[in-house]
Amino acid sequence: MKIESNFIVADLGYGSGFFTNPRSKKVKKVYGIDVQKGMLNFLEVKIRRLKIENIEPLLSTENEIPLENDRLDLLLLMNTLHEFDDRERMVCRLIGCLNRAELQLLQTSRRRTQGLALLLQ
Repeated sequence: MKIESNFIVADLGYGSGFFTNPRSKKVKKVYGIDVQKGMLNFLEVKIRRLKIENIEPLLSTENEIPLENDRLDLLLLMNTLHEFDDRERMVCRLIGCLNRAELQLLQTSRRRTQGLALLLQ
């Protein structure tokens, strides 16, 4: 997928921003979403230090993300699905946030993603 300058992107399970910080220079807006307030505090310090103005940290829970439907052009999940109590409901919710059919899913455990693959078929 070609990333365009007008894209709105969310990184769910943002952590340190390893994958998203470099992408932030190529897009309009990035939501760095995490369930850990400490990680978001770290993110806020880091983006101030790096002078990145288009990343917005958002606190989520294991059952809900603070985004509107049809808001995103790209959603990145990196080893995050295991955090959800109800994976199927959350994946449906995440897909609803996309205004395009683009979901990048990177998960290290094959067992954890088998159910998702069935859901997305």
